[in-house]
Amino acid sequence: MVHTNGQPAVSSKSQLDIAIDVYEDALIALEESPIQATFDQKVAVLVARDGVEKKRQMDQNPTGITYARLLSLDERLKAQVKVLSEDDELAQWKDSLNAPPNMWWWHLKYPLAMSPTQVAKRYQQAISALSAALPHPTQEQILEVLLARDAIETSRDNQPLPEHVAKIVIDLDEKLRSLSDVITRDGKLEYWKKSLSKTTSNTWWWELSNIEPLPAQAIKRYQEALDEMEAPPKAASEELLEVLLARDAVEKAWTKQQQPPRHLTEKIIALDKRLKAQSWSFANDDIVDEWKNNLKPPEMNWWWSFTRSVPLPNEAIARYEKTIDVIESSKPPSSDQLLEALLARDGVEEALEQAYRNKPVPEKLARQLITLDNKLKQYRLDLNKDNQIRQWKDSLKRQNRWWWELKPAIVGSEEEPGTRRDWLLNTLAVLCLGVGAAFTAYSSQVFFQKVEGQEVQQADLSQNMAAVLQVIGLGAGGAAALTSGGRKTLEKLFTNLQLPPTKQAPTALAIAAGMTAITGSVATSLPAWGKVYITQGQGYLQNTNWLKAQDSFLQAKKFISSDEDKAKVEIGLGESSEHLGDLVKAKEYYKKAASLDNIEGMTRYARLSMVDFFLKNPPDSRIQPSITDENLRQAHLFNQRAWLKISKLLAKNEQTPEKLNKELLNLTQLARTNGALISAVKDLLVSPKDSALQDEEFRQRYWTEGVAGIFKSNLDELNYLKIPVKDALQIRALCFAHITTEQMRYTENITNVPEALSNLVPEMMTKSPDAPNCYDDKALSVYDFSLIEALAKIYKMPKFRVAGTSNNQPPQANPNPNPAPEADNQTPPATEAQPPY
Repeated sequence: MVHTNGQPAVSSKSQLDIAIDVYEDALIALEESPIQATFDQKVAVLVARDGVEKKRQMDQNPTGITYARLLSLDERLKAQVKVLSEDDELAQWKDSLNAPPNMWWWHLKYPLAMSPTQVAKRYQQAISALSAALPHPTQEQILEVLLARDAIETSRDNQPLPEHVAKIVIDLDEKLRSLSDVITRDGKLEYWKKSLSKTTSNTWWWELSNIEPLPAQAIKRYQEALDEMEAPPKAASEELLEVLLARDAVEKAWTKQQQPPRHLTEKIIALDKRLKAQSWSFANDDIVDEWKNNLKPPEMNWWWSFTRSVPLPNEAIARYEKTIDVIESSKPPSSDQLLEALLARDGVEEALEQAYRNKPVPEKLARQLITLDNKLKQYRLDLNKDNQIRQWKDSLKRQNRWWWELKPAIVGSEEEPGTRRDWLLNTLAVLCLGVGAAFTAYSSQVFFQKVEGQEVQQADLSQNMAAVLQVIGLGAGGAAALTSGGRKTLEKLFTNLQLPPTKQAPTALAIAAGMTAITGSVATSLPAWGKVYITQGQGYLQNTNWLKAQDSFLQAKKFISSDEDKAKVEIGLGESSEHLGDLVKAKEYYKKAASLDNIEGMTRYARLSMVDFFLKNPPDSRIQPSITDENLRQAHLFNQRAWLKISKLLAKNEQTPEKLNKELLNLTQLARTNGALISAVKDLLVSPKDSALQDEEFRQRYWTEGVAGIFKSNLDELNYLKIPVKDALQIRALCFAHITTEQMRYTENITNVPEALSNLVPEMMTKSPDAPNCYDDKALSVYDFSLIEALAKIYKMPKFRVAGTSNNQPPQANPNPNPAPEADNQTPPATEAQPPY
């Protein structure tokens, strides 16, 4: 060393050496306290390394000693990578600096990346340790092998490995694949893979549990498994399962081959024959069947079907045929027999699938099976009884097999084609429904027609019910024939009736014919409905229920067609209107009955015409009634017509107590009373003689002989014919005499009431509590009282005076009204005599 001025020269350090000194001091401080190193100490080392890098870039020619010293310090820094990586605060700070990639000390991560040679050595050591620990290596040894293989992939950094390293890795990978069973045995591989997020496609060592074997390897495993299974004694369940899993591996490897080698194909066929020969071993092992349920192999893997015994097609069809024979011999078949047939059909299907996969069934077997299936279909109704087939299907989980879906079918559907006979019967059924519809339309039209006398169109409850029931019946029949919902209803009906297809068309025709017969009987019985309503109305008349009687007669009008029934209806309507006080309607109804040549209608119309006459021409009026009065003329004409007919009837049918016609008797008395009344009106009011107007005694004698005499004649006739006292005819005759007497005595104040009249009234009429109530509407109508009032007034002298009679020729008064002689219980009154007018 050169000395200057006698002093030793001090060697000067370069700026790089000074920075390295600082770097070394900071590194020493970190190394002395690796566990308790502070954040400042860690940062000081990295910053010191920054300073070294800056000085190195400035010093273009560092000495070799300086460079060697720097490399040594960097290795010491890398040795502290764990300390630097575990500080989260330092990691955040380093990220915020965003150091460039060439400043590697800021990017140190634990563990440090190893060179390919180093990682290959680590991989080799891990494989050796795992192999030495067989057959029970630890989980740490297995995990170290997988991580070492990860390190190989990381060291590549997407670059090819050096050739000498690549050869080593290939050999080690083969050993790793051979150890796949050991690695995946405990099921930890999947757990490690998920925890370490090892899911990339190129890390195959993490997928050893799903590794796809090569065809040759899979076939070798398959053959070895078969050898062990065939070796005596009886194969264990584990050996059987290994055979099936080995066959799965063969299938998996084989599907990856685009052009499988021929020699391997022949070998697989030979091994499969050996497997099929041992099918009974699988069928008798319950444990293998449980594994199958847990593993759920694809249905296309036929070898798994060995776990349950599948009979040969001929055996299955023989069983099926036997069950069908049992069903045919049982009438009806039981539920157990039907269920056995369905299960036998299941066995046939499984046997055919096993024996003829995707191949046509031999023609002989196919024909035999079709025949048996057609026989089974004939029992679809029995199968669906009480919905039992659906319950079986749900319990046994049977789906997508037509025999478990059998439902009742009506003739003409796709499931049950109809014969010509069926079509003919169904056509006739439809025609019957059409005829029934016509009957229903006619009946409904009659039910709901508006008749004369009704304010609105109406039908009573019975008519509404009949119409509704007919429409419902035909509607149901039409819906069953024409709609899908109706056909389903028919199916349910036939099921409940246990009706075979051969009897469905006749049954449908019978139902349709029955509906047509019912609707036709309703239509043809409509006149009878009218008679029922007439009888009902007459009953209401007897009970003085005039409004209900009127309604019944109006309803009867819809149904009647004969003149006799029409006359009865008009008379009933007239009688009810008369008692209700409607004179105009009553006369109108009676006149319609008279126009039908009905005697009662004529007599009643004549009587009400006289009532109308008195209402318009009161006897005590000061104006004399005209001889041409229309009411008087109509009363005369109609009563005369009635009497002519009555006379002819009396000539043919003599009235005796033994041969009595009460209807004719009633008509006779009505006409006779009308005749006497008309004669009295003419002789005492309309065209009286002077004596009738001037001589009161003559007038009263005429009245007594004409009016009181006819009352007596009627009563004598009733007594002769032995009519009971409480009969309506007796009551009416007595009440006419009694009320007339009361009217003359108390209303008109006539003191000299003819004894011929008052003597007609028995004492019981005024004193006995059992006497009939003449003021009851049932005995006499309101217009009967009008007639009685007029008769009482006629007895007295009129208030008018006739000036002359030249233009008013009085009629020839009957010089001898010829009243009936006193009844002596031996001689009957002259009932056949013409009324005195």
